[in-house]
Amino acid sequence: MFKRIPAAKKERESAVATPAPVLKYERPKILLIDLDADAKKFIEHEGYNVAVGTFGRPYKVTMRSGYEPVVLKASLPNFSEQEIIVVDLVPDELTDAPRGKKLAPMEELDWWAKCSRGVIDPRPRAMAMVQDEFDRIYQNGGAFVIFSDHLLRQELVYARNYGRYDGLSIDRNLSYNNWSFLSILSNLIITDDFGEEITPIKSDSPLVKLLADHLDGASFSCVIEAQWHIEERWLVLAKNKYGSAVAGYISPPEKTKAGWIFVFPRIRNKPAFLAGFLKNILPDLSPALFPHAEGQRWIHRPDYELPAVLEKARQILVIQDETAKKVIELEKAIDVERNANSFLYDLLRETGASLVIAVQKALTLLGFKDIVDVDAEMKKAGKDALLREDLRIHDASPVLVIDIKGVAGKPADAEALQAQKHAFIYIQEQNRPDVRGLTIINHQRLLPPLDRDNDMPFRQEILDNAGQLQLGLVTTWDLFRLVRGVYRHSWTPAQVKPLFYSAGRIFPIPRHYEYIGKIRQVWKKAFSVQMESGTINVGNRISIEFPVDFDEQPVASLQLNDVDVANAVSGQEVGILRDETLPNAKEGFPVYRIKSA
Repeated sequence: MFKRIPAAKKERESAVATPAPVLKYERPKILLIDLDADAKKFIEHEGYNVAVGTFGRPYKVTMRSGYEPVVLKASLPNFSEQEIIVVDLVPDELTDAPRGKKLAPMEELDWWAKCSRGVIDPRPRAMAMVQDEFDRIYQNGGAFVIFSDHLLRQELVYARNYGRYDGLSIDRNLSYNNWSFLSILSNLIITDDFGEEITPIKSDSPLVKLLADHLDGASFSCVIEAQWHIEERWLVLAKNKYGSAVAGYISPPEKTKAGWIFVFPRIRNKPAFLAGFLKNILPDLSPALFPHAEGQRWIHRPDYELPAVLEKARQILVIQDETAKKVIELEKAIDVERNANSFLYDLLRETGASLVIAVQKALTLLGFKDIVDVDAEMKKAGKDALLREDLRIHDASPVLVIDIKGVAGKPADAEALQAQKHAFIYIQEQNRPDVRGLTIINHQRLLPPLDRDNDMPFRQEILDNAGQLQLGLVTTWDLFRLVRGVYRHSWTPAQVKPLFYSAGRIFPIPRHYEYIGKIRQVWKKAFSVQMESGTINVGNRISIEFPVDFDEQPVASLQLNDVDVANAVSGQEVGILRDETLPNAKEGFPVYRIKSA
């Protein structure tokens, strides 16, 4: 991909007279390489000392398997004394022929490039010529700003041509590319990737904010990863939709004079971006490059600052240090909590043996005591467990024979009704009639649970058959919600265990919840319930069913038609004061009266 500058635009730019820029700052010396002309004008009018240069332009050659000399015409004025170097790696549009001349006779060693692409890009040769000087600039505090492009794969050799029948005599291969102007850049892994979805990292950093403000219309042609040599010094600034870095910077090593290297994607308005970068970002990172900025800020050095200000700054550092330690402690506590309850995550994502283990732990937490791992039981007896149920529960009569599956879609009839077949086998083996099947399904397990069809995870025919067979059907999502209810509200085994002995679809509604209706209207401090059954009194407790959790609250007051009442019955729309510590409910959410023990 190449830059394209319409001829009409060039003519307009040359025809419009603009005031001569006024140089405000001798330093830093800034070299813009292969940027559009308007970048120089924009930066110069900000008062900066700007020079422009080029590594050269790619040119066309006849496409063939042989080699042609790399003809160079670069222009890098006073490059060895520059302090900030900005490089746009996207090349200018191809020329029909090289613009320079071969640098050595045919019989002497020189650069040659293979013609298999029909294009020769001379820029790697120019970059190789200045690499040592650019390295010196970087090692002495200079800053480099790179607008990235994909890695150029061009076969280059050091060779000579004697003009005899044997043709080109290759001395060695050359490993330079279009990122070779700084040796440290060889520690970046540049991988081709193209796109326009760029997301800045979550940070209050002024640099991230500046980048975020200029991502409209931006694109990228590569992603970047740091090798271990500089991994600790590479900080990502923005990523593509798959989490790969498309922008970042290499910070200087500690206790060195080295500078900074910034890599950005293809920003549409580079002049405005660079102006903000030079004015608001780089002076704070490299104050030595900006004597004028330092001249305005020296008064706030510790040597001259007010004692009271220094003390407050010290207090800020103490608070930041204490906060950082507390964050580390909380992160460790989060890891401990997640590890201890990893089975809850497995209920929502796993299948096979991992899902069976997660379900067994969940059922144990709900209060079941006598749970048999049938797989382990069969292996101990030397029998094949592949065609048997996963778990059995012997806490009470009837015995529950449980079949557990994780499926990518919705369960088929055979998957949903398999538990009943296992129940029949167990009835015959044990000669006891008090046995029921229970199917536990992690349906649509590749989707986040709230994106699944939780209203009808089972077909109506499956539900009808389950009712006739006295078979229970429950999703791991509803099992997950029951466990959360135990954690949040201390539901007892007596309130949740009986659910699993029901026939048909089993919902995560504990036995002490009595459905009374749905929310009809919501206000800032109250909501109304359209009573469909039962009664509700002042002093009762109610529970509102949210998409994931249940929130319980007391009934502090009731109103009918703006009049306080002591109770409400089916058919009435009653207003209830909202517990302001709880999240706002929405219209249609079910409401339950919590029955006392």
